Amino acid sequence: MTIIQKTVLGLGFVLVLAAIGIWIFASHNGSNPKTVNATSTGRTSVDETVVRGEGDVIDAVVTYSDGKFDPATLGPIAPGSTVQFVNEGDTNMWVASNVHPEHTELLGFDALTSIEPGDSYEYTFEKVGTWHYHNHLNPSQTGTIEVTQL
Repeated sequence: MTIIQKTVLGLGFVLVLAAIGIWIFASHNGSNPKTVNATSTGRTSVDETVVRGEGDVIDAVVTYSDGKFDPATLGPIAPGSTVQFVNEGDTNMWVASNVHPEHTELLGFDALTSIEPGDSYEYTFEKVGTWHYHNHLNPSQTGTIEVTQL
């Protein structure tokens, strides 16, 4: 086997390992973020529940438009509540846990991509706490989710 063949084989092996690592991280990071078309659901408050197809339940909705989240502070909500972040604005947003840019306050609470106008991101809050988040594309745009045992 020549040096070039060994190099190509080694590079292929490294790429396969990297792909497996990315797949494992994405499927086991604990959050299972979903981006969905926001037009399939209605808007709701903390006291209402929206049931979508296939058994998905949205417990609360936060909207994004004009560079801010509404409500700016949501809660209290119970552990296990799913919050849908709907982009009703005319620019992309990217919901992510503080602290920017690492997003480490609540690991897994990160859309991992920008959300286009008309789409949304859902996250199920399992841990009790006060969780701060921001728009990763403009970190000065912030919000808070309060999760407490009700």
